[in-house]
Amino acid sequence: MIRRIFLLFWILGLVLIASSVRGWDTEDHEIFDLVSALESAEGKSMTFYKFLNVSKSATLNEINKAARKLSLSIHPDKHPGNKTIEAKFSRLGLITAILRDEEKRKRYNFFHDNGVPRWKGTGYMYSRWQPGLGFAVSFVLLVATLMQYGAQHVTHRSEITRIQRFQSAAKQAAIKKSSEKSARKKVKISISKSLSDEPEGKGDENEAAIPKSRQERRRMQQVTGSKVDKPVNPGWIDMVVEGDDVWIVADDGSELPLVESAAAEPSFQRTFIPVLIKRVLGISSPVDNASSTTESSTSQDVPESEQITNNNNNNNNNIEPSSKPKNRAKGNKSKNN
Repeated sequence: MIRRIFLLFWILGLVLIASSVRGWDTEDHEIFDLVSALESAEGKSMTFYKFLNVSKSATLNEINKAARKLSLSIHPDKHPGNKTIEAKFSRLGLITAILRDEEKRKRYNFFHDNGVPRWKGTGYMYSRWQPGLGFAVSFVLLVATLMQYGAQHVTHRSEITRIQRFQSAAKQAAIKKSSEKSARKKVKISISKSLSDEPEGKGDENEAAIPKSRQERRRMQQVTGSKVDKPVNPGWIDMVVEGDDVWIVADDGSELPLVESAAAEPSFQRTFIPVLIKRVLGISSPVDNASSTTESSTSQDVPESEQITNNNNNNNNNIEPSSKPKNRAKGNKSKNN
């Protein structure tokens, strides 16, 4: 369930980042360039509306009249050879075209009210809030790593809660079996009841729980950190209680201590990015190293007496087939005599 939630948030974050990863469109750049040129020529406080000498709420007819009036006064034919007037007349045509278009006027009004980004190096200053693909991917990976680390905390708390519930259920069953706290008692616990929020003691103690063997074994494996085989009685598990200590009895009779330290601690080393880097670089985790060391030490610690016994058994197996024909030969000689 936690993995599905993590995947859902990861996809949602990717979609949100991808939707925001877009540069300013052509119309926006046209407005930015025109505003920059207008302020350079007329002053920092100059706007499209001030240039036409109309208000921001002016109608289309008022804008057309103001543009026509200004064009008559700054027409290049009246000022031949004047480059400044020619540039001003050109800006007038561009400004009028933007204010006549409803969508472009809305875009300009937005930047008019919230400020127009300034050109910085290779792009406008607002472009830093419009990240590129590389930045977006890095940001998504970072968010995914942090979310995975948070999911580890949730899983850690969930595992501790499971351990505490099993400990409580085992201790309550031990108290019902014997009031002597220091005595060592073996009890049988219902997994489904231990993991549920229902108080212990409801229903018959020998009532068989609903068999969910695969899920129950997976839960117990998360709790103990060791592989738990399929139980003889599905839905039930044997436990040993002695004082405040609790153990889980495996099928082979071994007792696994049930302690809160068995829950995996959250660690950035087990998140997506560090694990990916280790796999690419071929760095093995401490758990893999420990398991390989244990296997090698186990193979080296075999006593010599066992090896000698195995060799003797092999020699005996090789000798037996050759001894049988001799016995048969002796039997044939006795019959002939």
